[in-house]
Amino acid sequence: MKEEAVNNSLYWSIIGVVFGIIGIVAGFLFPAGGFIFSLIGLIIGITQRKKMTHGWAKKAIFLSIIGLIVSVVLWIISAYLIKLALQSGELNPELLSQLGAK
Repeated sequence: MKEEAVNNSLYWSIIGVVFGIIGIVAGFLFPAGGFIFSLIGLIIGITQRKKMTHGWAKKAIFLSIIGLIVSVVLWIISAYLIKLALQSGELNPELLSQLGAK
């Protein structure tokens, strides 16, 4: 029974690592998606770290934190660039409303 619990914890930790990696990649492409994937990976990593101490949980936490940082930084940069474009008149506010931004 204990071996099954260890395997289950290991599987969840590996899933957390996968979510962390997806979060990093998605953070560069779509910061909101990267943030969500990284947050899920972080929650899984922390949960599994409390259950069993092994390297995969640490990796999941580490990669998820990197994904969160990438997502937040690129989100801030994107908002700043949109603000600059709106102020300079290069970006039409009507175009943003047509794309769904309010």
